[in-house]
Amino acid sequence: MAGARLREVARLTLGGSTGLARTLEEADQGLRRAVSTSRRVAVVQADGGAGATTTLAGAATALAQRRPAAVLTVDAAAGAAALVAATRAPEPLPWTVARGATAGLARAADARAALPVGRGGLRVLGDGTASSPWPPGPRAWREAVDPVGRFFDVVLTDWGVRSAGDLRVVAGDHHVVAVVARADRGPAERGAVLAARLVTGGHDGFAPGRPGADGGPVAHGGASGAGGSGVGLTSPGTTPGAGPVDGGWRAPAVVLVLVDVGGTGGRSDAVARDALDGLPVSVVAVPHDTMLGRGDVVAGTAVKAAWSGLASHLLARACDPSSALADGQVA
Repeated sequence: MAGARLREVARLTLGGSTGLARTLEEADQGLRRAVSTSRRVAVVQADGGAGATTTLAGAATALAQRRPAAVLTVDAAAGAAALVAATRAPEPLPWTVARGATAGLARAADARAALPVGRGGLRVLGDGTASSPWPPGPRAWREAVDPVGRFFDVVLTDWGVRSAGDLRVVAGDHHVVAVVARADRGPAERGAVLAARLVTGGHDGFAPGRPGADGGPVAHGGASGAGGSGVGLTSPGTTPGAGPVDGGWRAPAVVLVLVDVGGTGGRSDAVARDALDGLPVSVVAVPHDTMLGRGDVVAGTAVKAAWSGLASHLLARACDPSSALADGQVA
């Protein structure tokens, strides 16, 4: 019974004003949940252009508004200070000086004062490619984040598209990994492949950004996309949900986030659900927003609700991965 419940896939639904109000109320409760130690959330992509930075900024802001001065975002992705712009921080704290600015901090007040402040009191660290060779590696991330991250309830890092080697380290350094993909079928399938390989420890055979036969990344050991059946999603010799595999690998909690960037996503979450059947991966859909599509800086109500629900779900998975999946709900 527990195994069947664990395979449930979370899906955000907004069914009218009553459903929206209920979604927001439940998300608000989740955003305020107590945490015993700092929780770390990684945001990665199989393909670029998925709206990951905007989605991370929206979710992080929703958290920061309920947890004053207790949420840190980190820009370790391609692009010149994209996260700083998305969070509306006044200026970036470059990677070249970040380690010096955060070293030796002993008080939470000092940590918060050392970092730029974005929307809702959100703190921001790093500047993407602006002042250092891309990408800042996991080691540089640790050196800058470890001294200061412990003073925050939640640390969310935008990693962008990463190599298989980086993904292995990133996954091991975080409580939960959010794989963000466009909701269009092809990108959604490739996102599902990456999510599956992260939970099975088979990500060393996945090369994000390397074109396959269909123009998408190659997933070794199976088809170049996730398909609709899940065939090829699990690496040989691994067992989903079995704990340490592949030489001691222990899977992080994984969430697949499908963003309808262009209003052409359709029901790709259903495709992802089929592809990930039997794996402990939750799926969250973020609807299209015509305001953001026109270049506006303010999102509509439905997307803001989706960001709040996503943030609540990520925190739940980071604190208690199995129970959050068993609930089968996203805010």
